[in-house]
Amino acid sequence: MWTILNSPIFLLLLGFLFTTVAGTIITARYQRATYKQETRFARLHEERASAIRDLYAHIVDVEWALNSLLYKWRPVGLFPPNIEPADVSTRIRELRRLSEKAAIYFNKELYKLIESLCDTLDGTWRNMEQAIMRISDPEHEVPDFDDEAWRGVHVTSREVRERLQAEFRSILGAE
Repeated sequence: MWTILNSPIFLLLLGFLFTTVAGTIITARYQRATYKQETRFARLHEERASAIRDLYAHIVDVEWALNSLLYKWRPVGLFPPNIEPADVSTRIRELRRLSEKAAIYFNKELYKLIESLCDTLDGTWRNMEQAIMRISDPEHEVPDFDDEAWRGVHVTSREVRERLQAEFRSILGAE
């Protein structure tokens, strides 16, 4: 019996069997851990893509609402859209709330740019709101809005939207 156990062939076979079983166990554990990690990161990418999509949609909605409200007081011939000042204010607040909730998904530079857009929208909205309040009779003139501030909204918004598009495409692997 000792001769079989001490034989080099038996020891080689035993070593091979041990490394095969141990290797299989280690490989299975590694694959499970890798799968968990991949699943976790896939969910994070999915959440990040969702946050980018929602934020982008809100930015477009706020710009559309501000633009629509401006057209109410433009020269005759333009169809006045169905938008109320309270709707614009609500949309701007929602955009800021959504951007704060999604801040964890963005780098500091992009988040500061998004904050800057929210601040610019707030400031432009306050200017528009004051001009709207000055209108007291039906024979009013076109309110005097700060065109420079309005251009600032468009420039900042375009930059934010382009950056969000790039982030979204990178998640999809399109860039």
